[in-house]
Amino acid sequence: MTDGTSRPFLLASDGAAVAGIRVQWQLRRRHLSAVDMNAERRPLSEEPAIGYWRRLLAPFQSKQFRNAWWATAGLQAATAVQLVGATWLMASMTKGPELVAFLISASSAPVLLFSLTAGALADRYQRPVVILVCETLMLLSAVSVLILALFDYVTPAVLVVFIFIWFTGLAFRAPAYQSYLFSSLPAESIEHGVSLANTSFFASRMFGQLLGGLVIAYAGVQTTYAVGVVAAAASVVVFAQLAGARAERREEVYPKLEFARISAFVRSHSVSWAIVLVTLLNFSSSAIFSLTPNLVQDVYRGDSVIYGTLVTIHLVGALVGGLVFAPLSRVLGIYWQSITLSMLGVSLALVAAVDTLRLVALFYFVGGVSAFAVSGALLADVQLRLRAYRELQGRVLSIFFMATFGGVALGGTAWGLIAGKLGISPTFVVAGISAISTGLLAAMLAARASTQTADN
Repeated sequence: MTDGTSRPFLLASDGAAVAGIRVQWQLRRRHLSAVDMNAERRPLSEEPAIGYWRRLLAPFQSKQFRNAWWATAGLQAATAVQLVGATWLMASMTKGPELVAFLISASSAPVLLFSLTAGALADRYQRPVVILVCETLMLLSAVSVLILALFDYVTPAVLVVFIFIWFTGLAFRAPAYQSYLFSSLPAESIEHGVSLANTSFFASRMFGQLLGGLVIAYAGVQTTYAVGVVAAAASVVVFAQLAGARAERREEVYPKLEFARISAFVRSHSVSWAIVLVTLLNFSSSAIFSLTPNLVQDVYRGDSVIYGTLVTIHLVGALVGGLVFAPLSRVLGIYWQSITLSMLGVSLALVAAVDTLRLVALFYFVGGVSAFAVSGALLADVQLRLRAYRELQGRVLSIFFMATFGGVALGGTAWGLIAGKLGISPTFVVAGISAISTGLLAAMLAARASTQTADN
């Protein structure tokens, strides 16, 4: 597999720019000597347990990291609560799975549409200010839909527009937040900061999914919008304080958009195929989020608590996969990713074959482990290769997130249409076949990478 640190990312046609950028590359090699992305890490078993946990929690010593982390955790939990409420209400107002799947697509489409613009904004402007503007938009949308819900004016169209606006704010916020969160950390703490950020994402989503089901059952779906208002308002206060503080420290003045360098970086073997795999992975796994409301209501005649519990179990598996098995994927290579993708496919297909919610929950858990073990490893690989290219972080990460959520958006629409024609259970089988096919593609890439390594 091509090593992303062995050469500058320049196109062959950039001859006129080579001389100027070669000087920058020589300076960057000094940075690479301090942060060697190819250095072997000590196995966890060789690290004292207390020392490991102290290093893992070290990023919380930064006030900037700590405040941004907690505010974002609350916002992510509220996002999960509102998405549970919106999908459950949509499934209740409509008879088929198509509009529920369309709602899931509306939650992912903003990343697909606006990621590149969001990444450019994150690299050119003060990131806490960008985050603050995005969260203000989200707060206004939550207040608006809460008022409409109180007067019983919420329709399927209102739900789709609200979810689209809320997730548009998240789409513009994501690159700025990902880049800003680690700007106050020393190089040796960045990896642990990434682990804490991933933990926040999965844990808050798990809590939010379960809380959403309980809120709907005991307080009504309108309360989910109130949760969004409270969380968005709290996060606005936090980032208003951060934006008013001293401007974030940057190591260099970032240049304007350098499309050639970004394109060359993305087209390097490991990064480009990581984007392809994460797109296909999320296309297949989006069947769980798209079809679960109708699976619970139409097949098992369950309520919102069962729905929230199933999605929470899936996210528990995601947490285990992202934090435990993703490092294993990095050690064993892409062959492990192929096996894990096949496990996801088998889990999706078996959902259609069982007739009890306990077995459905088991396969949802396995599916979560499988999906996020692969996506976590792919994201870690991209982040690792970006450590020496801080001026490209926002835009390259935006491309990765665009591929991630683009797969969800396309899959959400596709599975809804397929379910409308074939039914819920056969659609899970088709999604399983899609995931297994992605696993076969990963195996082919592994064989190709092994052949190139042997030739070199």
